[in-house]
Amino acid sequence: MTFQERQAALEAGRIVCSAVFQAAFDRLDARYVRAWRACTDSAGRDGWWHRQRALAAVRKELFDALQCAALREQGKDAQLNAALEAAKQTITAQRPSGFARFEPEAGAPTHGGKDDQQL
Repeated sequence: MTFQERQAALEAGRIVCSAVFQAAFDRLDARYVRAWRACTDSAGRDGWWHRQRALAAVRKELFDALQCAALREQGKDAQLNAALEAAKQTITAQRPSGFARFEPEAGAPTHGGKDDQQL
């Protein structure tokens, strides 16, 4: 893993654990759920549901970047391991507010994009 890849993974971990990030995502999540519940037509509800799922996908993408980096190092990088553990605790400590909630999956994820590779 290059220095830049490692730094990017650690930055993803800092973002996931950031109180500012969490507050912004929680506000957006709550707003989308309220709008979804208030919407009376199925097309509108579908749109709000997709927005909320996209929000969860951003959080998952950041978490996956960190998790993939830690897995690539096979547990030998203490800083990546600590960042991953902090991100897991941050994510699982959140309260579900609506119809989707991201939980870290067991096993190796794929990161997506051009760097996507089987671990």
